[in-house]
Amino acid sequence: MADFSARRRHNIKQNELLLDQILPLITNIEPRPAEPDTSSKSIKRKADASRAPTRQSKRIATASARPVYNADQHVGTSAPRGKAKTSRSANTKRAPSASDPGPGSDAEPSKNVEAIVAGWSAWTPEAGEPSRDDAGTFHFESHPDFRPNKSPEEIIREGSFGGSYWRPLFSKRLRITVQDDWRELPASWTAGLDVDTYLTSAAYSSEVNKYGVSCGQSIEEWEAAGWIAHDYDVRGWFQWYCRFWMGRHQPA
Repeated sequence: MADFSARRRHNIKQNELLLDQILPLITNIEPRPAEPDTSSKSIKRKADASRAPTRQSKRIATASARPVYNADQHVGTSAPRGKAKTSRSANTKRAPSASDPGPGSDAEPSKNVEAIVAGWSAWTPEAGEPSRDDAGTFHFESHPDFRPNKSPEEIIREGSFGGSYWRPLFSKRLRITVQDDWRELPASWTAGLDVDTYLTSAAYSSEVNKYGVSCGQSIEEWEAAGWIAHDYDVRGWFQWYCRFWMGRHQPA
């Protein structure tokens, strides 16, 4: 036991001597100040920044809307005076007034309205109907690059435009109401169809559409944007396609 105590004291002295030799080699390092803990604040800011979007796609916002186009409109082919009244759903964008037709629509037509109206039917067929290949694509001999896969009749019978394409249409540029022009279509295209449901419905009906959806812009919006060639097809691209199919391959 005495030997153990002697060895212990000897080891302590050796360790003290060794420690005295090591300490001068260790530089004094200033302790680094503690950084404030901001993690909780950052998390809180991120949580506060997370909120619902403030903008929404117009197409999504109006997907369930059923716009009514021609309620209380002027009917007839004369040029009415004053502001045309339209009834629109709450989610539908208000069309420009008659006194302010909007971009692309002149306050007055480029020429006499009667001459424009007469020109819509002043054409004769220049070509026959197209051929259709096994893939369902149509081919027009005079326009080989134009290859649609739906005929006008198919488009009508599948409920495109929600059954409202041929409804009475008040043109804010021509200041007239266009109606009954669907009658120029071949009778076979509309045979067996309810005209009020598939052609002249005042409201866009998604139930009529083959896919059960409401899509696209109204002809009023097209006219306000300046996308309508009034001298030829006052209703827009589908009316052009119908007349092209029937043989009008050049503007009247």
